[in-house]
Amino acid sequence: LGDIDEKTKNVVEKTTSISDKDSKETRLKQVVDMEAGLENARKKALKDIEFYENNDDCPTCKQGLDHEHKKKHIEEKQTKISEIKEAIATLDEQVEDLNTRIQEINGIQDQITKYKLEPYVQNLGFVERSVVWELYRNAEMLVFPSLLGPNNLPPLESLSVGCPAIVSRLDGHEQQFAESVLYFDPLDHNDLADKIEDLLINDKLKEKLLSNAEKLIEDTSPKRYFQLLLPVLLEFKLHSSTYTS
Repeated sequence: LGDIDEKTKNVVEKTTSISDKDSKETRLKQVVDMEAGLENARKKALKDIEFYENNDDCPTCKQGLDHEHKKKHIEEKQTKISEIKEAIATLDEQVEDLNTRIQEINGIQDQITKYKLEPYVQNLGFVERSVVWELYRNAEMLVFPSLLGPNNLPPLESLSVGCPAIVSRLDGHEQQFAESVLYFDPLDHNDLADKIEDLLINDKLKEKLLSNAEKLIEDTSPKRYFQLLLPVLLEFKLHSSTYTS
């Protein structure tokens, strides 16, 4: 990350203790606890239904239970059970997603350990926006190996503060970033390694990319975006005036 100011160091050190894995595991425990609570409520509702179906008299006061009263309570409990089942199904999906994410994190951590990369890799988890900007400003480069695009913001963010970017070569990325970034084959780790080395040792390449990025950032500024969008809105307004209700 290069030299980074003391304030940012302190924030980063605190942030490293809040890893994505920790937050996901905490959330998983919360969801599992909620499921257990809902399951207990479902079992209680089933017992209540069983009571009303099998008893015509209150076992405590020995008074008779009105048929309509019993029917009403049974229907209410059945509705509650249906709602609980839907809630549990939703939570089941969350559990599956959380377990998948935790497995992904464990897989990444296994790779870090396998290749003895612990001194070089930090999992910061969620990072405050102010810290993100400091990381961009003090980084040698941003490596963005996404297989999805375009319209990805991190490369634009890094370029806007003078941090060059290496981005996966996708049609959408090439259309979005043109000659403002260095591209690599996202399925070829050797190509990525070569591009990282190129950008580290070639200052002229870095300067060229950042120079090209200046126009890109200007063209994608909120003001410029509004200027491009305004004619479309005005044309729509003109056509919409002819619409009939």
